[in-house]
Amino acid sequence: EDVDRRQWSRVITPTPTLTEIEARLKSLSQQHRSFDRARKEIGKAIREAEESDFEAAIKKALKAIDRLDKIDRDDARSVHMAIARAIRVLAMRWTPSAGDDD
Repeated sequence: EDVDRRQWSRVITPTPTLTEIEARLKSLSQQHRSFDRARKEIGKAIREAEESDFEAAIKKALKAIDRLDKIDRDDARSVHMAIARAIRVLAMRWTPSAGDDD
């Protein structure tokens, strides 16, 4: 009996932490000043997240993405996507209060 067996594999890429993203941006900072500006925003996001202010951390991470959008390079797009995934993790940890309208 000939049975068609297929093996499916899925590569799961772990979401980089903000600290890992900050280190990557530091290594790129000599290539374009916007990498350094993005790194500074990610540093602020880290501090906000450490204080459990996930809304503020998300806003800082979005500012970092804005800085990267000034760079038309693959490495900038790659870091942009890493920050987007990190924002998703922050958003899952953030519980807006009933009075939040922002």
